[in-house]
Amino acid sequence: ALSRPIELFPQIDAIRSGILGTAKDYGERYCRDPASAFTNRGKFGPKWQNMYKGSSFEKELHIVLRKALLIRRLKKDVLKDLPQKIRKVAYLHLDQTQRAPLDELFAELESLPRSDTKGKDALSSALFRA
Repeated sequence: ALSRPIELFPQIDAIRSGILGTAKDYGERYCRDPASAFTNRGKFGPKWQNMYKGSSFEKELHIVLRKALLIRRLKKDVLKDLPQKIRKVAYLHLDQTQRAPLDELFAELESLPRSDTKGKDALSSALFRA
């Protein structure tokens, strides 16, 4: 999972090496937590493992990534290149203990009036969570 800007650097560097400098350059610019700049100091200077846990200049990084790396293709432009849809029915074999809760949900769903779309939506959500 990518939860910090520093975690993006290997992917960015793999796609366009050097575009944002070295890992240290990138970290200094986009991954510093201004609040911890002076609090994460160890006996011999900054604790490097804590230096790049934050984020800075987020809007700038967003613009750089959009302009330099983002490839956006519209469906209307690539539809002719896509293969035909393949629809396949997959049957699941459930034993009775797996099937019982689903049968209950289906029965409850069928008992709702046809006009009760909110109730059916809630049951459908419950069905897919089960």
